[in-house]
Amino acid sequence: MSCWQNNIDTFPHSTFNWISLDGSQVLCHMPPSETYTADAHFGDVKRSVSQHKSLDQDNTSLLVFGKGDGGGGPTMEQLEKLRRCRGISDTVGLLPRVHLGNSVDEFFSNLEKKELAGNKFVTWYGELYLEFHRGTYTTQSKNKKGNRRSEVLMKDLEMLAAYASVQTNYVYPKQEIDDMWEDICLMQFHDCLPGSCIEMVYRDTDRMYAALFKQGARIIDEASEALGYFSKPGRDTVPRIVNTHPWPRTEVVKIPKDAIANGEFYQQTINGCDDTYILARDVPGTGVGIICPADATFSCATARQEANGWFVLQNNTIKATIEGGAIISLIFLPQGREVIPEGKKANQLVIYDDKPIYWQAWDVEVYHFE
Repeated sequence: MSCWQNNIDTFPHSTFNWISLDGSQVLCHMPPSETYTADAHFGDVKRSVSQHKSLDQDNTSLLVFGKGDGGGGPTMEQLEKLRRCRGISDTVGLLPRVHLGNSVDEFFSNLEKKELAGNKFVTWYGELYLEFHRGTYTTQSKNKKGNRRSEVLMKDLEMLAAYASVQTNYVYPKQEIDDMWEDICLMQFHDCLPGSCIEMVYRDTDRMYAALFKQGARIIDEASEALGYFSKPGRDTVPRIVNTHPWPRTEVVKIPKDAIANGEFYQQTINGCDDTYILARDVPGTGVGIICPADATFSCATARQEANGWFVLQNNTIKATIEGGAIISLIFLPQGREVIPEGKKANQLVIYDDKPIYWQAWDVEVYHFE
């Protein structure tokens, strides 16, 4: 079921079979009333037939009503409105006849039965491009960053916890992980994630994300220790790199100084930063690799500031020139190929005024899409 489809082009069907890009198929119904929070009044019922685009195939439609958009359920007033609408239908006949069903599942079950009986609905192939609410995710960048960090965190800790529970006596913390996912899904609510909630909500999400990251780091540490991937930093520590992706990786990574206590491994100060950088070479997919000692491939990485204030970062593969935080040149050295067009910039942050058509942080595409 979907609604609020388009604000420019009109989608031609209300009830249809949708075959997506991956070939999967699902029976769809877009309520002709064009809302999932109907007040169940005369207009809602009338639109359920006057805006129904599939009447030639089926004359039923779904009216989704209730208090608010958080699952508040029907109110006494809405039920009385529907009772009166049914009375109009039974006596005057100017409205479609209203029938109170038990659930949305019941409505779709009836559609499936009709299709099996030979009532074939039209089929829509490919993407459903719904134009309404283009331009979301425009505010509250800290909240968006927390959401993405939490998704990466959960993928990593679930893999490590699952491996540890299979290979050792570590007990998979199912209840903790379920609780964490519930908090993440709550903060992905369609008003919270785009940034269209009030300030109080984001004070709550800041606290929830902070607690989530702390809890997740603890679970990762416990699972990794059970697997023998690391011990507490000390003189005899042998740090290793855990790759939670399913493909091999070679990357330069930053690690805490206390993770390398015996001085055996390569340390590099880049641009005055007192951090430890190491080369993780050919770490197998969903596996573990040993940290490489000093390596010529890594030692050739340089960072310098030019007289004009530009920063130049270079290794054996790429050379990047940065001006004011934006990349003005990115050269792929093996081929000498410049990636950034002349006069253009990459990694450029652009701030727009929030001038929506209807709602803040939602419909801004008319002003800001190019």
